[in-house]
Amino acid sequence: MHRNRIQAGNKLDEVIYMMKLIAAAAGIGAIVVMILIAPDVSRYLRIRSM
Repeated sequence: MHRNRIQAGNKLDEVIYMMKLIAAAAGIGAIVVMILIAPDVSRYLRIRSM
């Protein structure tokens, strides 16, 4: 069959797909971390400013 040609194209698609997944995961992770940390940071700043 003509599998080799398709596989070569898929390899690049896979890499792009993985990069998109990693970027999405990093973005979601950053948002989650910010949501989790935000209350602690505001509390810490409030304590510091007293």
